[in-house]
Amino acid sequence: MRALMICLATITVLFSETRKSTAQSKAVVTNKTDYVRPIALSEGFETGGTPTLNGGVVKLKSGLWLFKGAAIDLNPRPQINNKKAVKLIDNGKCSMLFDLTEKGLLSFEITYHIEDTAANSAWGIFVSYNKGVSYKLFGRSNDKQKSGRKAFVLDHSGKVRFEIRKLSGGKNSIWFDDIEIRTS
Repeated sequence: MRALMICLATITVLFSETRKSTAQSKAVVTNKTDYVRPIALSEGFETGGTPTLNGGVVKLKSGLWLFKGAAIDLNPRPQINNKKAVKLIDNGKCSMLFDLTEKGLLSFEITYHIEDTAANSAWGIFVSYNKGVSYKLFGRSNDKQKSGRKAFVLDHSGKVRFEIRKLSGGKNSIWFDDIEIRTS
């Protein structure tokens, strides 16, 4: 009986420690988007356009975005979802020039496609809490899938903005489409 009680006490301690470490996590990566939450921002890149890969500031449905090494591709090689998608090459990036003010859990969901020859291409989502003065890595591609939909969950308070960056792969292209940022 004593051995059983010691075993149960050990399991209880381990379980509570696991719950503590999970609760303290700030970012969680998931491929599941089957839960429905209110949408704080939706961007499909169907409005606006950039003629070159250094398109500068672009007005989109959701607000102003800054493109560097990025363009809205009018005819993306992979037909992702709609007629347009953001194309990044080299160390290109696409940055929100506006803040979201929602508090609590935010789910950043994005559709992507990596060019077939871009075996070593990686990308990441960065977050800024100071109006874009500085960014820190929030989530990155961590699988070998060439295309799909990813969700990154952020627990925060205050103003926040996001940036999509191509982290490796040289001139090979990565396309992004259909960003949805959902609130808890």
